[in-house]
Amino acid sequence: MIYIISDTHFNHKNIITYENRPFNSIEEMNNAMIKRWNLVVKPNDIVYHLGDVGLGQESLLKEIIPSLNGHKILVRGNHDKKSKNFYLDCGFEEVRPSFIEEHDGVKIFFSHQPDTRPGNQHDTYDMHFYGHVHSKGANASFPTISRDGACLCVERWDYTPVELNKVIKMCKNSGIHSDSI
Repeated sequence: MIYIISDTHFNHKNIITYENRPFNSIEEMNNAMIKRWNLVVKPNDIVYHLGDVGLGQESLLKEIIPSLNGHKILVRGNHDKKSKNFYLDCGFEEVRPSFIEEHDGVKIFFSHQPDTRPGNQHDTYDMHFYGHVHSKGANASFPTISRDGACLCVERWDYTPVELNKVIKMCKNSGIHSDSI
């Protein structure tokens, strides 16, 4: 199976306050997200991480990433500033800026930030899966699910990777159309 997730922000103390995450410490947040990840993702599954994987000490990320099940592909986010080799050494099998891939007959653009360029992007893809915009309230123009795509920030998915085909199906069944994607 293929799973997707975004904006884990492992080791980022301030994200707990910024996004009102339900954790009392970095350790509690990291442990909860590792546990939730490994409850759904099996060792042979694939995970597309849509950026902002973690901050802080390199040694801590080099412990966390290998503890996460699955074959991991990172789409760089605005906080993923370390070298490509660093992320490969941590346990990601690929590091990309973004990519388009077809799944279940749907061409999907995977990136960290929402594509807000003017014009008709749907000439090149059918749906857009992204992160970056975090919680629902302040970013209502970016719905969690629409016919055009989905926001995969952990705050919107109970801090757990979600199955790609499930998200595609939810998008296909959505009555919401987002002109901003």
